[in-house]
Amino acid sequence: MRTTIAFFLLVFFVGSVNAQPSDDIPRPHPLKGEVLDENGTPIPFATIVIYKAGETDIHTGDATDVDGKFRIMLEEGIYDMEITFLSYEKKFIEDIKIDKSGLNMGTIKMSPNVT
Repeated sequence: MRTTIAFFLLVFFVGSVNAQPSDDIPRPHPLKGEVLDENGTPIPFATIVIYKAGETDIHTGDATDVDGKFRIMLEEGIYDMEITFLSYEKKFIEDIKIDKSGLNMGTIKMSPNVT
């Protein structure tokens, strides 16, 4: 009986050790910020598109929440970001570096399109 219990404990312990996450697996990190108009009013539901730096294919995207805030999970790397909203000028930000701590873009201001 002791041998059986010892065997199951050993199998459980070895299985638990092998189940720990590896550092080789890419993990996403947050890119966050808020989008405001020139008066400091949040722009809800602005479209955010993320591209890998220098590429034209969309990598991922999201929209701001009702408070103009966004949080997009990305693996480490360098990205470009495009923000659009009806009647506002398009905002394009290049070479955003995401590292293990992620990145807080802070406040991003958009200007009305007056054409």
